[in-house]
Amino acid sequence: MATSILAGVITLVLVALLYMAVRYTLWKSKKIKALAAVSEVIQTAVGPIEYRITGSGEAVMLFLPGSPGGYDQFQSSPELEAAPYRVLTVSRPGYLRTPLATGRTPAEQATAYAALLDALGIEKVIVMAASGGGPSGIAFASMYPERTVGLITMAAVSQPRMLDEQAAKSQGAGLLDSDFFNWLALGVLSKKDERLVGMLVKGTDNQASMLQDPVGLQMFRRTVLSTQPPSLRKPGFDNDNEQFSVLNLPAESIQVPTLVVHGTEDVNVPFEFSARLARQIPNAQFAQVDGADHYLRFSHKAKFDELVTTFVTQVLADSASGEHAESPSH
Repeated sequence: MATSILAGVITLVLVALLYMAVRYTLWKSKKIKALAAVSEVIQTAVGPIEYRITGSGEAVMLFLPGSPGGYDQFQSSPELEAAPYRVLTVSRPGYLRTPLATGRTPAEQATAYAALLDALGIEKVIVMAASGGGPSGIAFASMYPERTVGLITMAAVSQPRMLDEQAAKSQGAGLLDSDFFNWLALGVLSKKDERLVGMLVKGTDNQASMLQDPVGLQMFRRTVLSTQPPSLRKPGFDNDNEQFSVLNLPAESIQVPTLVVHGTEDVNVPFEFSARLARQIPNAQFAQVDGADHYLRFSHKAKFDELVTTFVTQVLADSASGEHAESPSH
């Protein structure tokens, strides 16, 4: 009798494991195909780069995602879709279909972005650099001021940092350890908004604010799921951590209009990074968002959208008036 029960339990376990393995395999195949279906890969002077362009308008915003920095980290919203510019978002080197060889250092990645703009026939961009996209965004604004209408940094890495293993786990980097466990963990967590937000967002006020905003919550959910599948992002993530530990960015040489945004309760990227960055960049605007953590774009969506809209409107107007002022001499 006991033997029969044990055999039955083992059979059920094996069936459950087989079921999970099939579901996981089908999910991963579908996920990889879906990622490739809505992006393009273009050969540039320095190597292949994966990108996507959304929106409309003549102006272009170059969005540089954090770590893990695939093009899919950019999340659109009704406000952005109505904005008078297109958004060009890239997979930074080492993420998804952009090979790490296209650019390892922030300066090399900035050169790759310039090569991408050349390949796409885009002259100038507004740069928005989020979190781990900060170093290459800052490098681009410094190296290519003639192609940078303005620079926005959002909770950006801008100073040297060493991310130890324990800290990485506490900040969600453990989700990059395994495709299977990433799928399993997020498959369970993402079913409940409260559970997902509670695990990753710091502060009860921030959690409540996000849960009360359906649009911001959906954007947050999609951003969290942009860690999948980890195997296509791990080379870039590891390279980021290596580069971040030895950062020496030319922030003082930036001459373009700059908006620096950071939440005061950010535990992923220290608030002091942006406080110092704002002092390093001449005439930078510093917007500290009191009480916000690393996900301020979602928990404080209205405030962030207002800051960006005001800044972008001004730099585009200034850029247009500058071009008009020069036109009689041509």
